[in-house]
Amino acid sequence: MIPVVFENEPSLFDVRIRQKGIAWCQRNNISLNCPLPEGKKLKEYWRICLPAMRKIYHCFCAYTNILINPGEGTIDHFLPKNKYPKFAYEWTNYRLALPRINSRKKDCEDVLDPFDIKDGWFQLDLITGFLYADPELPFQKRTQILQTINRLQLNDSMYKQYRLRYIDDYIHGKISIQLLERDAPYIFREMRRQNMF
Repeated sequence: MIPVVFENEPSLFDVRIRQKGIAWCQRNNISLNCPLPEGKKLKEYWRICLPAMRKIYHCFCAYTNILINPGEGTIDHFLPKNKYPKFAYEWTNYRLALPRINSRKKDCEDVLDPFDIKDGWFQLDLITGFLYADPELPFQKRTQILQTINRLQLNDSMYKQYRLRYIDDYIHGKISIQLLERDAPYIFREMRRQNMF
């Protein structure tokens, strides 16, 4: 993971999503200040802004820094919408995520926020593709990073192979440094930090 820079909500977000969502909750007697009753679901107005999120965040998953294919991607509610309905229709609570990552995160609250992390917290073994916490960080921060890696399964074989493929392609001249930086900025930063170029 690398830091994601928060971008302001798109125009018409308030009218098309926030206001509609709040009004729907009022009509259906859903309190925004309490967890949702069991079996209740919110109207998914947030889906309207998925194309805007993809554009604003350049189609990168906030948690993996992997490019999301056209037509794919989901909106993760960083604070779970079932527990915190008042944030269900708030742009500040949305993170662009791969479907697999969103389903792994679910309603858990032990994942670090991509808007809050710092460069270098998540480090990459360039031989194995394995992510780990910066060993120089305080114990509590390293624990949070490891919880995030484990919760999202960022070291599963698919993601390790993804990272290794970019590293191998660059080393063997199949992709340029410019393409590496554009399409795999996390890997680019880690290779640069480790003096690979």
